[in-house]
Amino acid sequence: MSAVALIAAALLLGVAGFQAGLAGGAPWGAASYGGRAATEDGRLPMPMRVMSGIAVIILVLAAWTVLAQGGVVGSGPVSDGALRNVTWGIAAYLALNALGNLASKSRTERVVMGSVSLILVVLTVLVAWQGEGPA
Repeated sequence: MSAVALIAAALLLGVAGFQAGLAGGAPWGAASYGGRAATEDGRLPMPMRVMSGIAVIILVLAAWTVLAQGGVVGSGPVSDGALRNVTWGIAAYLALNALGNLASKSRTERVVMGSVSLILVVLTVLVAWQGEGPA
């Protein structure tokens, strides 16, 4: 299960990198938030950049959770049951996110982020279901 957890974490961190770029002012707004939030230069307005910054934190924590549930890293004081429940929560959140991505008016968001989100749903469900627990 550690290979699945590693792949899921790598994808989560890749999305975190994308969100970090958006937060930092990269002109990728057309590929996020439905493609409607981008300014003329492709950047997000400040409130959306703050949201992307918050998303980075959430995504990094999600990656750690998946790695811990997959037995790749230790979980510290987090119990096995709590870790499994949070991993299921991440999978549910990603499923909702995938629906949003797939319903986007932005073709890039539908195709790229929708696909990544669907893959992440499958991977996190596998980790939650068969996870080894803390290393």
